[in-house]
Amino acid sequence: MKTERVAKNIDELYQIEGIEACVLYRIDGSPILVKGKKRDQEIITTMSWMENQIKFVLQKIREKDLENLKFSLKNKKIFFYPSSKSTVIATVINKDAHQKLISLEITRTKEKINEILTT
Repeated sequence: MKTERVAKNIDELYQIEGIEACVLYRIDGSPILVKGKKRDQEIITTMSWMENQIKFVLQKIREKDLENLKFSLKNKKIFFYPSSKSTVIATVINKDAHQKLISLEITRTKEKINEILTT
């Protein structure tokens, strides 16, 4: 039941215009849920890179007491938000997407996921 509720929230986030992929990772870097264009080689490469960044991202978030960490690539931006003590939401957006709106939606989603996983 919890998995279905978490998946629904990730799916709703993925539906927002400008979002190219959403991945819920465990803190060890293992993907739990993936929403993205499976045939897009660029997204697949980006998601592989993201998986390798999770430990670094979490370390920086803890060291600097940050709420999230964002990376800017040539044509994309990647947002990492811790969503619970054991999970991180990584979202790939295109460079022209409305970043503030998407940041608000990611925050809303991470709060819902945290609530689902901690109750």
